[in-house]
Amino acid sequence: MREHSKAAILDGIALTAERCRDLGLQKVGVMATNGTITLGLFQKQLNRLGIEALVMNDADQDRYFTQPVYEPWGIKAAW
Repeated sequence: MREHSKAAILDGIALTAERCRDLGLQKVGVMATNGTITLGLFQKQLNRLGIEALVMNDADQDRYFTQPVYEPWGIKAAW
């Protein structure tokens, strides 16, 4: 996209990983959608920079991320 656009195209995942590196972090907890976790998008970028990416087990992922975001009482309920 960058080649075909005059707009600045930012890679939010890479920028996040770089910021973690710049802060000197060695381990980072990743809270993201199941798809993002499954694809390893943050984990790959963080690992590439020598940072260990920590993800929740499936039960905790559902309880602490998926439900609070997607359930009728969750963050996106008003949208």
